[in-house]
Amino acid sequence: MNPTRRPNPSLVPVSIALAVLPLSKDLPLWLIGACLLLLAAGLFLDLSKGGPSRPAVPAGLRVVLFLSGMAAALAVRGGETWMALLAVMLSLKPLEGNSYRHRMIGVIFTYFLIAAGVLFDQELRMGLYALLVVLFNTLLLLRLNQRTATPLRGQIRLLGRLLLIALPVTVVLFLLFPRLPGPLWGYRSEESAVTGFSDRLAPGEFASLVHDRSAAFRVEFAGNRPPRELLYWRGLVLWQSEGLHWQRGGQVPWRRNEPAGEGLFEYTVVLEPHNQRWLFGLDLPARISVEADFLLDDTIQARQRVKRKGRYSMVSLTAPAPRALSDWEARQALQLPPGNPEARALAAGWTAAAERPADRVAMGLDYFRNRGFVYTTEPQLLRSGDRVDEFLFRTRQGYCEHYAGAFAFLMRAAGVPARVVTGYLGGEENPLADYLIVRQADAHAWTEVWLTGRGWQRIDPTSIVSPARLTEGVEAALPAAERTGSSGLGRFLPGLPFLAGLTMGWDAMNLLWDNWVISYTMSRQRSLFDLLGLSRDFRAAAVVALTAACTLALFLALLVHYRPRFTLRQPREPVRRAYHRFCARLAGIGLPRKPWQGPRRYGEEVRRLRPDLAAPAGEITRLYEKLRYAEKGDGREVHRLRRLVKDFRPRRQA
Repeated sequence: MNPTRRPNPSLVPVSIALAVLPLSKDLPLWLIGACLLLLAAGLFLDLSKGGPSRPAVPAGLRVVLFLSGMAAALAVRGGETWMALLAVMLSLKPLEGNSYRHRMIGVIFTYFLIAAGVLFDQELRMGLYALLVVLFNTLLLLRLNQRTATPLRGQIRLLGRLLLIALPVTVVLFLLFPRLPGPLWGYRSEESAVTGFSDRLAPGEFASLVHDRSAAFRVEFAGNRPPRELLYWRGLVLWQSEGLHWQRGGQVPWRRNEPAGEGLFEYTVVLEPHNQRWLFGLDLPARISVEADFLLDDTIQARQRVKRKGRYSMVSLTAPAPRALSDWEARQALQLPPGNPEARALAAGWTAAAERPADRVAMGLDYFRNRGFVYTTEPQLLRSGDRVDEFLFRTRQGYCEHYAGAFAFLMRAAGVPARVVTGYLGGEENPLADYLIVRQADAHAWTEVWLTGRGWQRIDPTSIVSPARLTEGVEAALPAAERTGSSGLGRFLPGLPFLAGLTMGWDAMNLLWDNWVISYTMSRQRSLFDLLGLSRDFRAAAVVALTAACTLALFLALLVHYRPRFTLRQPREPVRRAYHRFCARLAGIGLPRKPWQGPRRYGEEVRRLRPDLAAPAGEITRLYEKLRYAEKGDGREVHRLRRLVKDFRPRRQA
């Protein structure tokens, strides 16, 4: 026989809706809207015809909704189909009825929907949101199974005790249970991942990112951090020139040997997903902790597309030793398209005036320094076919890709091997933790030229036009009219500067979450097993994990059961709590209450054994029976019972 349960007509659809909402990041918005509309209809029926006896929606309409929901879920392609099916089926459940069975099924399956959201989004914000929904769902489960009309405060306390038991078990299982070697589930489709740039460079491409404050990656240095002017994060090298437009070109050969040099720095990169294969490293990358390919142009290419947040350690050189120029590089680094006669004539003049390539490079930098070039994200449009000429001799306004592309064109025209490098420059230090945040707004392009005896040398013409871009960041380099202000919430509420600190604090918490939860991989777990002496037998680790979890659960259960301060059976309502204190004081003088004794029988035994306590014990027992079983009573009688118990101070007989 099921216990008596009080109906909660509106909570089950609300719980399902809370679990459906975060899925809008992976499922179509029209499908999320349809699910919320179905849940709103179920909520309306509960409120208007509430109670377990509420009639269900007619069977014919339910069949139509079911078939339509199936068709809508199957229209979602990729790994999200099963999640769409679960969301639609759960949204239809409140329309089927409001009985105890229907509500229990809805609440239990909501846990699976919450888990589905966590599989596809493992950010800290999703973890905290999922925890809140789980707590709400568990509280609803307790309310659906209550035997009596228990106040909400008592159920929240019971929920807290359950968490006290579950938390240590969860931590032990997380640390010791064997991890899978790869991700548990596939990640979102390819077109949903973004990056700050592509393998093509066109004027205006990076300028569009200047207002994008989202993080591209975060960097933690193992030791000293290099100065800001050396924080060039290498991503791609563009070899093929189409005037002011550049692209990567064909397949780049692999690098055969590890580079030599000085200025060694060790650091760890936490990379946001961008759905491409390139990885970022401080010039010049030498070693990396993950499987990746080092290419001849000193870029790093992952074996697979970066579709989820990744973490890798790297060693880089800031002063590499020179090496020989390969035949492949020599051919690629001097390629030029036809056109732009004025730029070619300018470069020819440098070639005639200077025999050494280094002097031609210096002449090129002097040209950018002395001809009134302006650094801006809103330059005039280049409309002619010879866009290098138009930029160099007429508009003279541009962003980093204008200057890098034009300078590389001039160097090639002057007979100096050159290439364009794209990546990021600088980074924002988090004052609350020791790491850098490299944002999409930090996307940058620069030039590298080949000088005999010195190798590839980084030349950043943007730093000549606007030195503040190198030392102070992109915001300081822009004209005042183009600046966006501070980052994060502080940009929208400049009168509240502490919000910028909150933004940094939240970012630091996210990095901790990535380091200790998301990045707790199989290799890091094996390091822990090495410390515990379990690295040789991986199956033994599973036994240890389960044994430790069961032991902790048993220990906490016994602790909660036998200690009166923590027991789940200890009454918490004011009337029952007062009577419990009354019984505890009698037990302290050798008159404990037997498990089979009701309040009246216990009171009679107290009066028989201790006649001197008959009056106060009888009054307390009578008032407790009235408030607990016969009548609800009012606040004055509850206060009187508590006062009687407080004044009841029995003593042992001599």
